[in-house]
Amino acid sequence: MELNVKFDLLSAFEVALDSPEFAADFGTLHEISGGDVEVYSGAYTVEPDFTGQILATKGKMLIDDVTVDAIEVQRVSNASGGKTVYIGGVIYGE
Repeated sequence: MELNVKFDLLSAFEVALDSPEFAADFGTLHEISGGDVEVYSGAYTVEPDFTGQILATKGKMLIDDVTVDAIEVQRVSNASGGKTVYIGGVIYGE
């Protein structure tokens, strides 16, 4: 038997079975104790910077993946026949 179950934060989950025994593999389980868990309400898409940042997710439940955008990188030819790389999109101090 295979069950595909999605839990909703506001719904109860009840199952009634005819047989008292069955095998179940729940994959990775995360135990949550201490009552209700606060849902993270901050940004889920983050623009990177060079000083670092912390998303206040500790002890909170996330409802989606966190996406960290790529740092802009520009590659241009230089006078020596090579490539110059500008990280963060800054060219000539602009």
